[in-house]
Amino acid sequence: MGDGADSPDAMSEPDIDYSEPISVVEYDPAWPDRFEREAARLSDALAELDVRRIEHVGSTSVPGLAAKDIVDVLVVVPDEDVGWDCVDRLESVGYEFFREWDEPDGRLELGRWPEDGQRFNLNVRFEDGDGWRRNLLLREYMRDHPEAREDYEAVKRDAAARHADEPVEYTKAKSDVVQEILDDARAAGYDERI
Repeated sequence: MGDGADSPDAMSEPDIDYSEPISVVEYDPAWPDRFEREAARLSDALAELDVRRIEHVGSTSVPGLAAKDIVDVLVVVPDEDVGWDCVDRLESVGYEFFREWDEPDGRLELGRWPEDGQRFNLNVRFEDGDGWRRNLLLREYMRDHPEAREDYEAVKRDAAARHADEPVEYTKAKSDVVQEILDDARAAGYDERI
C-alpha cells in the first residue's frame, strides 16, 4: 500500500497512543471504501486460510452514524487454530496483535495504523460463537432502522463525553442500548438475514 505498514519493521514504527481519549466524529462517507480496500488486502493476506467471512462492522459500517474514526473489521474463522494462523499472517502485513479476549465465544483482537491516518481494529471470531452474529445483527438493524441508529448515537455521544478516558466504562455505558437493539433485531427476524 506504500504506507510502510508492509515492512518488516512496521510493528516497531507506528506511534500508537493507547491512552488517546475517545472521540466520536460525524459519519465519514469514505469509511466503506476504506473498508473495501482493506478487505481486499486482507483477502490476499489470508487467501490460503479457511476464512469464512470478512465484514465491515461497528459504527463506521452504518451510514449516517457518528463513530470513533476507527474502521472495525470482522474476520470469521472455523476455530481457534485457524484464528491464530490469521494472527500470524496479519502481523506479517502490518497488524499488531493486542489481546485474546476471554469471553464465552472468544476473539483475537488486532489493529493497524497506516501512515494515511485511517485506523483499523480487527477482531477474529470463531464461527461457533455468537459474537460475530451480534456484530452483524447490530449493523443490519441499525442500517434499516433510523430510530435505533439515533438512539444508539445519542447514548454513544453521552458515553464518550462522560468516559473519554475510560474505554471500559464507555463500553459499559452503551451496553443497555446495544442489548435493546439486539433484542429488537432478533424479534424482527434479523437472525435469518445473517
